[in-house]
Amino acid sequence: MSLSWPRRLEVALSPAGAAWAGGAAAGAPAEAFAAALAAAPGARRVHATLGGGLAHYLALPWPDEVLEEAECTAYAAHHFRRVFGEAAAGWAIRVDAEEAGVRLACATEQSLLDALQAAARTAGRRLVSVQPFLAAAFNGWRREFGKSPALFVTLEPGRWCAAQLGGGEWRGLRSGRLEGDDAAALAVLVAREAALAADAALPVRVYAPAFPQLGGQLEGLGERIKLLRRAGETLHAAAAH
Repeated sequence: MSLSWPRRLEVALSPAGAAWAGGAAAGAPAEAFAAALAAAPGARRVHATLGGGLAHYLALPWPDEVLEEAECTAYAAHHFRRVFGEAAAGWAIRVDAEEAGVRLACATEQSLLDALQAAARTAGRRLVSVQPFLAAAFNGWRREFGKSPALFVTLEPGRWCAAQLGGGEWRGLRSGRLEGDDAAALAVLVAREAALAADAALPVRVYAPAFPQLGGQLEGLGERIKLLRRAGETLHAAAAH
């Protein structure tokens, strides 16, 4: 039996705190992140996921002439300011690198990213990646979709997203605040988004690791709707409390 610390640490962050394998901490995200680093002194490489209101998303129709990285960032920043107002002025923005008619753009507070990097440096760790929850979820389940059209619904404490996918690309995105964790209410939300899809036969895939109680409710919505889950995915549930 090995008692050595794992060399990789995955931290799920939310506005209420952080969670990692074997632990959780409440408080401001950067402070909770530092607590996670202290709790796993042997983990040299750190991966963080931003949940809840820490990340913002837009699925943007993409002009063919916007190609360079600086142009892409400026184009996405314009739309974030249009939707979110001046609050978006201090946000760091990343755009899906794959050329497509619609691209996913993600934004988060630059000050938060700076604080996470500073905490990692102070602890002598390498912050390898910081991913918004929606992007991390899609990357983790990409093979489930392939090139087939689907509606990908993610539920996490404080936020829901419904992304239309087709040909391995983003086609559209709806999102909103999520209140509570009542399984029946969550199932109603999923059913509503499924009904709003342009194609009534579109497969619906739901990823909600923080709400394991949802499975039974979705079974009554028909074979079109499937819950995606893997064993041990509880980090975002802990990070939200």
